[in-house]
Amino acid sequence: MERYVGLDVSLKQTSICVVSQTGSVMREGVVDSDPEVIAAFVRSKAPGAVRIGLETGPTATWLWTELKRLGLPVICIDARHARAVLKMQINKSDRNDAAGIARIMQTGWFKEVRVKDIDSHSVRALLASRALLVKIKRDLENQVRGLLKNLGLVIGRAKFNVFAARAEELVEDRPELVAAVRPLLEARKAVEQQVCNLDRKVLKLARRDAQVRRFMTTPGVGPITALCFKATIDDPTRFKRSRSVGAYVGLTSRCHASGEVEWSGRISKSGDAMLRSYLFEAAGTESLGDAARQAQWPLQGQSRRRAQACDHSAPHVDRRNRVQLVEEGGCRLASITGSQSSYHTVGKDVPAGTMAMVSSTDFVRASE
Repeated sequence: MERYVGLDVSLKQTSICVVSQTGSVMREGVVDSDPEVIAAFVRSKAPGAVRIGLETGPTATWLWTELKRLGLPVICIDARHARAVLKMQINKSDRNDAAGIARIMQTGWFKEVRVKDIDSHSVRALLASRALLVKIKRDLENQVRGLLKNLGLVIGRAKFNVFAARAEELVEDRPELVAAVRPLLEARKAVEQQVCNLDRKVLKLARRDAQVRRFMTTPGVGPITALCFKATIDDPTRFKRSRSVGAYVGLTSRCHASGEVEWSGRISKSGDAMLRSYLFEAAGTESLGDAARQAQWPLQGQSRRRAQACDHSAPHVDRRNRVQLVEEGGCRLASITGSQSSYHTVGKDVPAGTMAMVSSTDFVRASE
């Protein structure tokens, strides 16, 4: 007789339900949330189980990996899909949820979720830690700016060591502010040091991975974006078409069609938010390079005369964000003019109206 198993996992205990091919409950139990204990229960109460289902959750990756290693036919399903079925039950409990998941396995009405391997999760953990530290550093800077601005002290545009020096200069003759600002500056310095350490680890991982280095040959893509893309996609063979990757990341537009009504909205924003933000920044970097290349196109006729009359290199480039590239010594030098405050290149700020080296393979935005 075919048996199907449902697992409702919590941090300490897991409810298990075994149903037959007709959906009737055969066995139920509660065990510790340990792969060895769960495997022992399933083998004793449901030998030869066809499918074992569990929902996505904080421990789903670990349990799925260990149960697969023990040779069990475990399947991970989307918690949102499972909730759509389980909410039809009148009483909500772990026991009923396990029975509901078991019946989902029995009917086959589910969509299996791809579980990434441990190495991909390790890379994503490193990138997530770095992103959190960058956010904390930015919050500390904003807090210092807000405290000083209330008293008419404006730091202005300042990054990296300039920010700390400028803040110390403003509070030098204000002892009452030193007690409030200096701890924040020391915390910012410590966080910045940890960000630098993580940056070195990210660069080391990127150098060792040939596929990541190939990703970095794309204009606007640096080591952080390349590593995040590889760790998120994990196994590219699971996508039947390359266009499915955009929908997986949430960069395709949402659509709604019902009867005579049909419209396309904004992007779905489903999937991984970190990768989506990095890809958006990479696209913005590439568009900056496109504007520079367009500015070098020869102008003819009326377009040239209009550009000369307006003292503008190209009429189709935004005056506020004009960029010109100059080849010098094998490097591309970007001359940025206009009202744009600064651009982030290779971890440094480039003020408007200055020259800065731009390399697409080593381009790392400070916000990554």
